[in-house]
Amino acid sequence: MALACAEAALRVAWSGEPYGLTKLAQQWQISPDDLAAALRCPHFGKALEQAHAARLAGGWSQRFRPVPVQQALQQIRLELALLRAGGADRQTRPSAVLPSRSVQAVRSSRSNR
Repeated sequence: MALACAEAALRVAWSGEPYGLTKLAQQWQISPDDLAAALRCPHFGKALEQAHAARLAGGWSQRFRPVPVQQALQQIRLELALLRAGGADRQTRPSAVLPSRSVQAVRSSRSNR
């Protein structure tokens, strides 16, 4: 669930929508420099590939331990049910990683697509 949210946030930042570089780097568990390099890629697939390489070399596995698929599915279903019911405080949920539109995105060094 955390990885899917991180990928969605990367897509938002890569597409040029405002997103905080530091927040996104923390979400991916990579350095801001590695993240900035990924965001400069001309194609999203390459940006995603670079972010994943940095994630695997970084601290992701210490923060997010692998869990059995059934347990992961149960957690996702619970999160969705809480969000649908409006009973979850989005700021305190582990999956509350939707992009913030208030911070400038890093993309000035990326060439036009």
